[in-house]
Amino acid sequence: MRLRAGEWKHTVTMRSGDLYVGEVLDKEVSIKVHGSPIRVPMAKVVWILFANQYGVPRDQVQLVTGTALSGSVKNKTFQVRLQDDGLVMRLPTKDILTIQGMEIGG
Repeated sequence: MRLRAGEWKHTVTMRSGDLYVGEVLDKEVSIKVHGSPIRVPMAKVVWILFANQYGVPRDQVQLVTGTALSGSVKNKTFQVRLQDDGLVMRLPTKDILTIQGMEIGG
């Protein structure tokens, strides 16, 4: 898979230590913040850090605007098209530690 200027590349780090590089195909992430669900386009997400035993008590979503949302991500899975071979994988959210995105420049 070849990425072009203006496209997004994502790095997905699994709790197991596995790392996947490619494109998250989901159009949005849904996060429940203070009881209210908020849907954010993936194109506006810089990174998602999922709650873990290393001192992060709640899921965190950082947006390109600088806004940070903290709550509970409601997506049960994320689909990722791998950069190397184009294979599409559906990864359970419970197994993901982070998703980091960056726009490819021109």
